[in-house]
Amino acid sequence: MAAQSDTGSIVQIHNHFEIRDIQSLAIGGEGVLGLLDGARGRFALEQAVKQDNFKKAVQEAELDTLESHKPLDKDWFMRWMEVSQSVSREDIRSILSAILKGEVGAVKNTSAKTLEVLRNLSTIDLELFQKFCNISFNCPTADDLTLVIAEPYGDPAQNAMQEIGFNYPKLTELQDLGLIKVDLTANHPAIAQVVQRKIPFTIGPNAFQQTEDVELRDDFKPRVIFFTKVGLEIRDCLELTRNDSYVKKFEEWINNSFPKVKKETEVEKDVLRDNNGTDSYTDQIGSVVPAGPRS
Repeated sequence: MAAQSDTGSIVQIHNHFEIRDIQSLAIGGEGVLGLLDGARGRFALEQAVKQDNFKKAVQEAELDTLESHKPLDKDWFMRWMEVSQSVSREDIRSILSAILKGEVGAVKNTSAKTLEVLRNLSTIDLELFQKFCNISFNCPTADDLTLVIAEPYGDPAQNAMQEIGFNYPKLTELQDLGLIKVDLTANHPAIAQVVQRKIPFTIGPNAFQQTEDVELRDDFKPRVIFFTKVGLEIRDCLELTRNDSYVKKFEEWINNSFPKVKKETEVEKDVLRDNNGTDSYTDQIGSVVPAGPRS
């Protein structure tokens, strides 16, 4: 793609800038007029790149597909436009497009701080955060609880999650980026309620639900890692993928932490005589289950 300055010179827009491109932009021609011509070319390039980035971000948002929409706050949109103009990377642009679509469609409210964090996220930063989100727990019916359960591995501050790529230095990188909270010793009791009440939840993109009765664990407070508001807003725009290693570890941990209540065929039964001349029995949690006629 090329941009033309008002002097007629053609400025080429590159995905990458070589040394000669940088020097050409900086040096310009001879004398004052040469410098001015160089400035015009640089300005043309800068504006063309910004407009190209902005155009692609808006197009990818597919705003015409929205069934309903709301007008945007001027200050918020100007901030979004400023950030979208400055980003050429497709991964960040996709997130910015999703944010714009959610904001126009009145589905989401994204803070200006999140936009600024996105502007400065490197490819490596985003890849690390994507992997972190892939192992995140979410339960929409439990106040939209979203976090990462570290307990299957142990203490995250002691490199317990190193085998899945989250040693302590990696976690502090996410903290420094403002994507996760600084407390790596937090715990959350609601996990037990989700499991015991058979409430559906997700790990990454995969849905789970406890289908059998499990023993109550009022003392169960697993170690977790919380997202910041910025981290949650960016997570909502990512396409999550399954982490097989974490899912396997999580399932083993849940099964070991919550022993299933034994079925009536697995426990010693107390036979009772009811008024209809049939036998009934009680299992270990006291539920009464019909046993059929006595032979």
